[in-house]
Amino acid sequence: MRSRQFVLVVLACGLIQGAHAFYYAFSTIAWRTQGVSAEMVGMLWGVAVAVEVALLWSLAPIEAAGFA
Repeated sequence: MRSRQFVLVVLACGLIQGAHAFYYAFSTIAWRTQGVSAEMVGMLWGVAVAVEVALLWSLAPIEAAGFA
């Protein structure tokens, strides 16, 4: 915590996560208002997280090859 750069990175990550939470909450409210069931909303978020993880795992070989 003594490093100013580390604290700035942690704060930036916190702000990004907060923005995601805001977006996720309101998209869930919008879907529910449109008649999407709570179970389907949960399923959609589960699929979205799985796709995001798969995407991030697939970037490792690209980075290792020097393209990133």
